[in-house]
Amino acid sequence: MSGKHGRTAIITGAAGGLGREYARILAQKGWNLAVVDIDPTALDETCDIVRAAGGESQPHQLDVTDPEQWRTLLATLQQGWPKLDLLINSAGVSYSGAFETMELSDWRRVLSVNLDGTMLGCRTMASWLIENSGSGHIINTASFAAIAQSPYMAAYNVSKSAVVALSESLYTELKPRVHVTVVCPWFFRSGLLEKGRADTEWLARIADHLVEISPITAADVAQDAIRAMEKRKLHALVTRRGRRMWRIKRFAPQAFLNLVGRQFARLRRKIEDQ
Repeated sequence: MSGKHGRTAIITGAAGGLGREYARILAQKGWNLAVVDIDPTALDETCDIVRAAGGESQPHQLDVTDPEQWRTLLATLQQGWPKLDLLINSAGVSYSGAFETMELSDWRRVLSVNLDGTMLGCRTMASWLIENSGSGHIINTASFAAIAQSPYMAAYNVSKSAVVALSESLYTELKPRVHVTVVCPWFFRSGLLEKGRADTEWLARIADHLVEISPITAADVAQDAIRAMEKRKLHALVTRRGRRMWRIKRFAPQAFLNLVGRQFARLRRKIEDQ
């Protein structure tokens, strides 16, 4: 797979949502792509989109929580690609529910996919990226949940906060051999909710409401992340509001979290009264 520019990227969670948008945008830039997901049927649809956008792709069914499958992917790609330019970790699942009643299996699933899946991708591909003479990149997908710490989302918040911490750790450890960017978007239409679970109807309705009113699209998030990568920025916050809220959290964390709690309570009352 030579491609127009010879640049190569692995994208997890590429069967839809944000992962598919990453693939579409990079395809327009002429990248060669390995699109990765646990859903092989939807991956074929992504490959069609990549071809229509002018790129080249190959689908790989993979469970991001399985280290052996990651090693197999590495060996397979190294047979056809002379180098790896970019790893995008975009696979994720969501969960919302009361912390004191959540099942341990739900906690472990969210941490396994969101954190371990990201870690395994970075760990498996880091050496290959390092070989790329300072031109290798990693984009890790976190969430504004890593900053806002909304109630009833403890497992998801923890997993995404850990992705930010992992990304910041790798930024200092791998620089300048590999550059790391972590994207922290607010709610947007991505298909994430369909893969996740909410313990109560009102929590599911809140999540649906926040997605519906969000002005952000998956394309916006992917564009912002890729732009941040190209500028070698560590954090991609997507919107001005996100960047402003991030600064408030840094300088007045307790006041910020009190505000989050009040806003969530008002939204819950609004949803339950409907």
